[in-house]
Amino acid sequence: TRAWVCPACSPTRAAILTGLYPTRTGIGSVLKWGDKSGFSLGLEHTTFAELLNEPVHAFGKWHVSYRHTDPNTQGFDHYAGSLFNLNGTGKGYYDWLQTVDGVTSKQTTYATTATTDFALNSNAGVRFVAYHAAHKPAENPPGGSAASAAGKTIEMVEFLDQDIGRLLLNYYGYVILLADNGTEVAYGGGKGFLTEAGIRVPFIVHGPGVVAGETDALVNGVDIFATLAQMRGIPHNSPDSISFLSVMRGGNGLRHYNYSEAFAPNPVTTDRKWAICDQGYKLTNDSDFASTQAKISLFSMPDEKYIPAKNYTKQDREARARLLANLPF
Repeated sequence: TRAWVCPACSPTRAAILTGLYPTRTGIGSVLKWGDKSGFSLGLEHTTFAELLNEPVHAFGKWHVSYRHTDPNTQGFDHYAGSLFNLNGTGKGYYDWLQTVDGVTSKQTTYATTATTDFALNSNAGVRFVAYHAAHKPAENPPGGSAASAAGKTIEMVEFLDQDIGRLLLNYYGYVILLADNGTEVAYGGGKGFLTEAGIRVPFIVHGPGVVAGETDALVNGVDIFATLAQMRGIPHNSPDSISFLSVMRGGNGLRHYNYSEAFAPNPVTTDRKWAICDQGYKLTNDSDFASTQAKISLFSMPDEKYIPAKNYTKQDREARARLLANLPF
């Protein structure tokens, strides 16, 4: 219930792949299709596919670099999907550019179906499956009949849910399911902002030995890297990623502070926006509330209730200082 990612897709995906916060990868905002000279995830960064000593396959949305061979170069033994958003590489879910191990061609199969089919045909021990749905454009899935954009989006999510069921029907390993940012503002979310609606996402883990129930342990998308490493008994050198294997086993989490950030253009961090929290407080410089203290706003957690600077208690002041002291950058 306290899982954070970045407020946009490309930074989150880079963080999941490398176990590094955006400042270290240089990807703090969405990569735009067509800007071939734009900033890409550097090949010097180790992905979890390069870290693990086994075949790792990736399917679906990539969205961290422009080079068509990058998924394979960065450790994935097999990749099939779209390098960018569907309406960037084509027109939508039925007309998009598909890249398979560096070779790109036009695809007309509904994107969710294509991603699931590719993943089902994989025999890799680790599979990174990244669906586009329900990202724009809103289009009816096969069998859909909605007329409005909202109705089409609902049908896209329902179809996605069914396809995830199809993917996992005879699968008995570990599954980590999460979103790469909050929901669009138009649908009641806060995508693009460091509010809880923009960075707190569904985060579900299932598999052998995973204790059922909910946890309020602080978990970050960047932590998947260290968790996979610990599960395989492999050392890693990420300064940002913290394994949540203990949480999966029903124990306490090892992360004391959660962190998220955004900046543009990539890789310029001059105007970096950030948020940091512990179990009781959140501090951010990306807020509608203009604090007199360097425009940094304090909130109580987990309800994200704004605390005006003039009303700070001793505990509030101590929390603010503690969170500032633990900013990673």
